[in-house]
Amino acid sequence: MPEIPADVLEKVRAIFAACNLRTTELISMNPNTQEEWLDHVWISEIVQFSSPHILSSGWAVKVEAHFLGGMRHFERWEIADIGMLVHLRLGPKQRQSKVVLLQSKRLYPHGAAVREDTRSDYLIGLGRLADPEDDALSIAFATDYRFTTECHYGAIRRGDPQVARIDEYERRPGFRVHYQLYNPWTIPLEQTVPIAGYARPEGCPEVGVRVLSASLVHARLEQASTQALRARDLEDVGSLPTFGWRLEDFVATKFWPAVRARSTRRSMTHRCKRFSTGAAVPSPRPLPSRSRRRTLRLLRRPPSQAQAGTPAGGVAPQPMVEEAIQCPDGEGACGKLLLVGGEAKSQSTTA
Repeated sequence: MPEIPADVLEKVRAIFAACNLRTTELISMNPNTQEEWLDHVWISEIVQFSSPHILSSGWAVKVEAHFLGGMRHFERWEIADIGMLVHLRLGPKQRQSKVVLLQSKRLYPHGAAVREDTRSDYLIGLGRLADPEDDALSIAFATDYRFTTECHYGAIRRGDPQVARIDEYERRPGFRVHYQLYNPWTIPLEQTVPIAGYARPEGCPEVGVRVLSASLVHARLEQASTQALRARDLEDVGSLPTFGWRLEDFVATKFWPAVRARSTRRSMTHRCKRFSTGAAVPSPRPLPSRSRRRTLRLLRRPPSQAQAGTPAGGVAPQPMVEEAIQCPDGEGACGKLLLVGGEAKSQSTTA
């Protein structure tokens, strides 16, 4: 398989650069926004590319994203907020598909507490917007928000059960988890709310959305002098850029290495199913190298039996070949295909 053309990587980079721009603009202009809304803006920007785009090189690019926040993925714990799939196709035999799990965490500013949604907000519903306590507060009360390197990613804390569950999940076969860190346009940054006028920042974010592997983030968390991870703890991450990979660079560079042909349709389907069911699906058994989808068993009658059963017409019965198809998920209904004398007969069994 040839390497991915430059126009394909540039298209992928442009898609996620726009996503970085929109989410960073939101947290910079509205520092009090909840993390979930940053995820929704992220996904709404990606949705427009869920229809395949044909490029000049002949390749087709399709990006899909799924909001996973609040679900129980592994031992009743959330492992990721966003599941992302990028599909590249050039004909039926030249294709690449990648999956990444993003655990979103935002940087919390100094100056005032960010109001988070609670379970009661969802239980009360629309009536929560007419809370008398909120009506008693002036919306013109000025608040200064300040982002510095001393600010914390408040939801990444040492000893947090979610951190332990992500570590345990990564010790098993499957997808790797990456942290998607929502940062403001630049650090330091100050924003006063209410704003005097909406002024969209120009150019590209100096910091913005950054991506780091969960293992690296957890290692820095153990070395941190505070209970929660600070932005300054990620200023020096070895050979990686400061604060981690930019979102678009991660997808176009780290996410897509020099391409080698690899058939991953079955393994990817199994891994996606395994993640969605909280690792309840058993790992597939090793299969022969020539066929990664099914196991073949050839059962032939001995020649002596075949001759003994020859009818008067002189036509010997044809040998029977039984092909047992392995269940893709290790459980449920399996099938057998019996080839007798060139005629196919199907049987079904239950594992």
